[in-house]
Amino acid sequence: MYGATRLAGKFSKMLPKDDVSTMILGGVGASALGAGGSLAGNLADDQIGEGPLRLGMEASNAAAAASIPGMIGGYGLGVANRSKARAISALRNRSLNAPELKEVARRTGKAAKNTAAVSSALIPVTAGIGGLMGGGSANLYEAMKIPGFSSGIDPEQYGPSNTQNSLYQMQGDLSRMM
Repeated sequence: MYGATRLAGKFSKMLPKDDVSTMILGGVGASALGAGGSLAGNLADDQIGEGPLRLGMEASNAAAAASIPGMIGGYGLGVANRSKARAISALRNRSLNAPELKEVARRTGKAAKNTAAVSSALIPVTAGIGGLMGGGSANLYEAMKIPGFSSGIDPEQYGPSNTQNSLYQMQGDLSRMM
């Protein structure tokens, strides 16, 4: 844990000191993780029959759901960076309220670390829930036979359709009848 905190501390100077910027940055990063995780999980899966629109719907819902805790964590880090910047500025300028701002920055930093840790742990959970919701809504479109949500006809299953495989099977059955 200590090594991860030191590593995160090295990159905290590169984060913007604005709350909204870090919130957007956290949301975009979490969205990329959610969509990438959904696509990687679906492509590594042995399940055949998922069309490109279904994969896209699952990935977009996973990205949208994962962005929420990412934005919360980013906002918390932005508030901590802003309060730390205020305290450092007050100490450099030898302001009268510098000790108070220093204490506020210390308390805010602890709360922001906890917020960022909890929201980071929730990113994969919410991405999974978003992917499930996307898959469920894709089932509706697949049931309505909208193209792109399923890969189409399974060539190994015989049926009453006019696919090459079913026509081939029917030829074999007809030759046996004669």
